[in-house]
Amino acid sequence: MSQDANSQDSAKKTKDAGKSKCLYKGIFCLASETYVRRTQAYSEAQAKAQMIRKIAKDKGLVNGGGLYKVFDGHLDNFVIEKEK
Repeated sequence: MSQDANSQDSAKKTKDAGKSKCLYKGIFCLASETYVRRTQAYSEAQAKAQMIRKIAKDKGLVNGGGLYKVFDGHLDNFVIEKEK
């Protein structure tokens, strides 16, 4: 019963905050591969970070720092848009 009370309290806190996550779609071009990822986030920057971490995990990279440099905006190799 205490678990139900905790879940109700957390749901109430989320409603009180007034923020909801949006669905973002990202298309990333890395070498000859294209990755399409979707994630829920509060901002585009947060969505980009989550997507880069997912790509790093898929590629088996321990540290995604190199991918952050690849997708830092100096090249036109990724697009992130909010889905409706």
